Amino acid sequence: MSFRHHGYRATLIRANIAITSGREQWEAAIALLRSVADPHEYYASATLAQILRKQDPASRQAQELFQNSYLAIRDLGHLQAVVEVRSKILLLLVAGMCAQYTAGYTAMAEEHLVEAEGLLASLPERDGQPCTVFSTLSKRNVDKSVVLADIDALRRGSVLNDV
Repeated sequence: MSFRHHGYRATLIRANIAITSGREQWEAAIALLRSVADPHEYYASATLAQILRKQDPASRQAQELFQNSYLAIRDLGHLQAVVEVRSKILLLLVAGMCAQYTAGYTAMAEEHLVEAEGLLASLPERDGQPCTVFSTLSKRNVDKSVVLADIDALRRGSVLNDV
């Protein structure tokens, strides 16, 4: 993992904090996410697409960002390479959300979401409790019941929780 990759992850974390701070901070989040120049950083581009679509459901730029993110996930082979359960669930949720807005791949959205649901039973435990998963909708770590609700929301076209 390169230094640049770590810098992009830090930028994504700062953007997620801005997103969860309320809509008045979304422009700051947008500016941060636009600074991520690497097209392989699909978590950043998908997050930018989420904000843009939430602001304008007809946003062409959001649709393009979702498409570019999905194609990066697919082309990089991460759906096959990522095996750690929590990371795989997050990746599948993002892939499912992005596939919904990618011409020619919309049917894949349901496959990714079904696979994510199936993996919830495999979450590792810590002190007898299942581990949490990062929610692409709330930008927080949540328990598996919330992930199930997120999956239902993604199926209905939700892209970001209201804050």
